[in-house]
Amino acid sequence: MNDKEQRITVEFVLGLLSSRLKIDRERGIIKLEKLLKSWEKPVDEIIKAESIVGKKQLQSEVLEGLIQEEPVESRPSSSADQQKLESTSRPISRQSSLSEEQQQWEKKHGYLMACYPLIAMSGKDDQEFLLKIRDISILLITHEEVRVQLAAGGVLGFISKYLGPSVYETSREIILNLITENLTNVCIISEDEELKSVEQGFDVNLPAHVIRDKVIRESQGWKNLEPSLKCLQFMIENLECEFLPFMEPRLSKLIFQCLSHPVRYVREVGFQIFTALIVAAPEDVKEFAHQLSQCLAIGLSDNWNQVRIAAAITTRRLLLTYSESKEEFYPVLLPKLCLNRYYKSEGIRTYSQDSWRLIVGTEGRNLVAKYMDDIVKCYLSSTTSTNLAEREAACACISELATKIDQTAFLPHVIPLLEALISCTENESWSVRDAACLACGSFIMEHPTISKPYLEGLYKILFRNLGDPIQLLRQGAATTLGNIATAYGIETLGIILPKLIEGLTTVGSTKHQFTSISTHINPSSHAVTSTTLDGNHGHGHLVADEGACVQHDPQCEFAVPGKILVTSESLMRFLEGSTSSSTTTSNLHHIQSHCLCCRKSKLPQTWHLTDGSIYLVGTLTSVSEYKKDIENLITLILQATHLKN
Repeated sequence: MNDKEQRITVEFVLGLLSSRLKIDRERGIIKLEKLLKSWEKPVDEIIKAESIVGKKQLQSEVLEGLIQEEPVESRPSSSADQQKLESTSRPISRQSSLSEEQQQWEKKHGYLMACYPLIAMSGKDDQEFLLKIRDISILLITHEEVRVQLAAGGVLGFISKYLGPSVYETSREIILNLITENLTNVCIISEDEELKSVEQGFDVNLPAHVIRDKVIRESQGWKNLEPSLKCLQFMIENLECEFLPFMEPRLSKLIFQCLSHPVRYVREVGFQIFTALIVAAPEDVKEFAHQLSQCLAIGLSDNWNQVRIAAAITTRRLLLTYSESKEEFYPVLLPKLCLNRYYKSEGIRTYSQDSWRLIVGTEGRNLVAKYMDDIVKCYLSSTTSTNLAEREAACACISELATKIDQTAFLPHVIPLLEALISCTENESWSVRDAACLACGSFIMEHPTISKPYLEGLYKILFRNLGDPIQLLRQGAATTLGNIATAYGIETLGIILPKLIEGLTTVGSTKHQFTSISTHINPSSHAVTSTTLDGNHGHGHLVADEGACVQHDPQCEFAVPGKILVTSESLMRFLEGSTSSSTTTSNLHHIQSHCLCCRKSKLPQTWHLTDGSIYLVGTLTSVSEYKKDIENLITLILQATHLKN
């Protein structure tokens, strides 16, 4: 490679690293790695000398770019839209590393990312370059742009591999003071204000300052708090056991405060730091391991998946590191581990299942029986959680207890768990209702005698679900009714068979046809008002079922945070400011137990009940008491196929 080609390549790489486009900066890192790799094994002395010159040029350009002052007009704007406009409207120069356009925060970010391969290439030999990068990175921790802060923290952590504990010694006071200062700047609000904010949500009709305050409280980066914590995490991870002399009460106290911070990013990195500390200083962490286990139990129930998985990682590390005394933590952590094995998020579910196998091995059933009281308490609490995925997981876990665990330990808890499941069959989320119905079926199969007093109410729920517009609910109801028929045999014949015949013949009856409805879309409330249902004018319903459109109608225009189901009369009283107890969830009638936030009407139709009845016929084919009626039922199914709904 000649001198001219060498110079152009270096300048081209620097130009990419300075670009305002992220994709260009990423390309610049790839080009830089290829360039440095070509210098590793020079074929002769000339190319070796050229590589040394090129390396020095890159280092000097990077150092100069990192310490160079940004012009005022190029610093991060308070308006994200203005910054986006500038980044898309101004031309990009890729060949000159000294152009005016490159004097932006993006240049510092690109050069910081370039420090990784440059430091790896230099190793411990080039102490002067490493020390300069260390000092510059410490200064950039307080840069105005958060992406520069995070990149600087990452570089400080990476450079700790080569400079050792001196990096933390130099930056300790700065980092810990930043964390302390920003932790104490948390916005404090009263419980009443928080409850009011949660109830109001992000309704477009709310005053602008209410929405702004809620967004800031839940989403802002709290200045330098998260970058400072990430920097601390990176240094601990890279120093590992060398960090042991720096463990101090001040540090652990700060990280514990992070675990209860209102911002999820801070809670997440707090758990990540504890994971690194358990590896770096296990004996020191052991002193406050019980306090940490209490925080982990809360983190394992966090509504944010990122926080929950971070807590799950820390939990695995804690229990595997202190394996000799891990049973001390089981009463607090074992119930949460059990629950998360059925959590809706695939990442959390599979990681928790792997953790379960690693931690308890083949002793899972025995441990669940041993700590049954703690586990049942956790499951009962989860059935009333604000997190619908947790409620759904709790139903699956209760079903597992009924079918897999030693019944001697389980028997005292049968009634409260069954009542919790029946309560969940009236839940506002259709997925929770479905999981609860299926769990009830498994429960009844194992404990038919204890469950018998609850059958009457359960029948009403299941027959309603059998004609629900959501297919999974119809299938679940059919499966559960089949389990009930199996458990009680001929006792159910006089109850299920007439409903089954009615369902198979309903599709051809004009008596049960639903009339058309008018749908009035209100994007702010995400609801549809039905004015006519079964000819009963003036008693429509307002429904918005959480998650239904996302899972069953991808074309839905609105995202629904929850479901409200009230009668038209109650709605009018609400709008007039005089709500009544008739609007509470305990009195809800799930006539429209699905998402009506989109323009498509999904009211129950006659064919829904017929479809559910056909599923039920399939589940009853294995029940001996129903075999003689199957032939007649199949005849009704064949007749239904000739009817037009």
